[in-house]
Amino acid sequence: MTLKKVGTIGIFLRPKTPLLKKTFLDFRKALSGIGIKALVEKESGKMIGEKGFEAKKLAKLCQILISIGGDGTFLSLARETFLFQKPILGINSGKLGFLTETHLENIDQVVERISKQDYLIKERMVIQATIISGKTKKRFYALNELAIKSSQISKLIRLNLYIKNKYVNSYYGDGLIVATPTGSTAYNLSASGPIVFPFTNSFIFTPICSHSFSQRPLVVPADFSNIKIKIPPDEDRAIIASDGQKHFELNKESFLRIKKAPVGVKVICQKDSDFFKTLREKLFWGEILKS
Repeated sequence: MTLKKVGTIGIFLRPKTPLLKKTFLDFRKALSGIGIKALVEKESGKMIGEKGFEAKKLAKLCQILISIGGDGTFLSLARETFLFQKPILGINSGKLGFLTETHLENIDQVVERISKQDYLIKERMVIQATIISGKTKKRFYALNELAIKSSQISKLIRLNLYIKNKYVNSYYGDGLIVATPTGSTAYNLSASGPIVFPFTNSFIFTPICSHSFSQRPLVVPADFSNIKIKIPPDEDRAIIASDGQKHFELNKESFLRIKKAPVGVKVICQKDSDFFKTLREKLFWGEILKS
């Protein structure tokens, strides 16, 4: 999918970084030069002294959304607006940045590519999670991962996994990560989970500091049905972190059901984008061979 003609762009800035005001003003001026209006998100605007719009309203008004910051800024934007199906471009002003497509110093190139519609739009899958307790349901989403841990600091927890209504495994340790392919290079990677190509559709279950050497990461297709996670009766409570930013409680009277969300996050990619090149740059692959 290619980019359509753009009239308005919504911009999200990394929180607590007022120095990004100059970047925003320069970017807005450059976009104005090619006939594109730039609006800013409400909290971002408050930070730099500009009038802003609520995230959902901004998603309705704009054809493209841009995050300027790191992966955290991108995740927050994506989770809040992906149901509006507006393509998102991440501009990295941080350090690592697996989700951000380009760097802050390349904003002039970004403007030029938008002007020429020289981009592709691809889709990354999203986890739709639902905590079910009797007739009560709490739904939320994650682009990177769900991390399920004990509600008590430094306490181990046991979690039971069921797929297609069949018991799969009991994980005992610091917790369990349920990651998307996009999230495979985030918390999942630091917990020794596998790297999965970001535009595939699968769930990755990675134990966190398991108390058994037999526990290993598990990858299953995203179209598997009835995936549930429960805590046994002798456990107290668990806390579920969505992309490390939103937190929800799971108790023994409830269970967590996960599935692939009906729609994913549309991301703007350069036509010459190379995931494996990104891995080499971020993870220093091949460096030993060069020395």
